[in-house]
Amino acid sequence: MNLTIPLNYIFHFFRRNQELIKEISSPPPGSKDLYFPTKYSQPFPGQFKACFWKQYWSYWRHSQYNAIRFFVTIMIGIIFGIVYWNKGKKT
Repeated sequence: MNLTIPLNYIFHFFRRNQELIKEISSPPPGSKDLYFPTKYSQPFPGQFKACFWKQYWSYWRHSQYNAIRFFVTIMIGIIFGIVYWNKGKKT
């Protein structure tokens, strides 16, 4: 790996970023803490609906995964059908 940036520049930016993180991570003097009247921003049914909606769209967006899943399900069904064919009639 060939870097065209001198190492001292990288070290300088690293130090600068560390100082910036220290500066930003503490609140300014005289500022008040955040206050929210409720623990959650939405009631439980609203949160459930939002999570279910996101899961639904992310799940069905992957068509290749679903095609393989359907194929495997059908193949397992065929295998079980062949293995247990006429087993229920034999007593």
